[in-house]
Amino acid sequence: MSTSVIYEQSQLHTLLKAHTGDLHRQLDSHYSISILMSANLSEKSYASVLLTMLCWYRAIGNALVTKLNLARDLPFYEAKDLLIEKDLMALSVCPKALINSPANALAIPAKSSLFYLGMLYVVEGSALGGMVLGPRVAKQLGRGDVTAFYQCYGKNKTRNFAQTLNYITRQINENDVPEEAMDEVLSGAAFAFTSLLQVINDNQ
Repeated sequence: MSTSVIYEQSQLHTLLKAHTGDLHRQLDSHYSISILMSANLSEKSYASVLLTMLCWYRAIGNALVTKLNLARDLPFYEAKDLLIEKDLMALSVCPKALINSPANALAIPAKSSLFYLGMLYVVEGSALGGMVLGPRVAKQLGRGDVTAFYQCYGKNKTRNFAQTLNYITRQINENDVPEEAMDEVLSGAAFAFTSLLQVINDNQ
């Protein structure tokens, strides 16, 4: 194993945040996402956001489960699409309405497991956002039964995300060329953001 570079967990997080920062800000400022923080949020607009997110989480989640051994390596992992479906059902919206959605054709590139680890970083990082968004959405809608997605992992959000970062860091450092492995992870994280933006735009 190459000893030219050994990445620390904190370094990985810093590099990923820097690499995806512009995309993250672009996503947060998109109307379809920023509405979640708006005082104008309604059940209808919230359901619309959830339907869009379901398209993405379903495609990305299937790829992660197929390409990574999450049940073995990260046994706490929860499928986000199932939680979103629960929220949609509480809003009396049938997720099956997505079957013919063009976003379901989202193409996930055939890459190494490291690329998918970058995608995993974004998916699990999104759970942290629930610490802020969940209570805000519940308060705005006056309902506590439509935020299962944001309650993913409960009080263990931070701990589980740290374990995910630790796992990704180890996979990078165990690679023969850690620098190249890091590049793959960064590419996967960037793809996760760009593909989500694609799904949002396709569903407008």
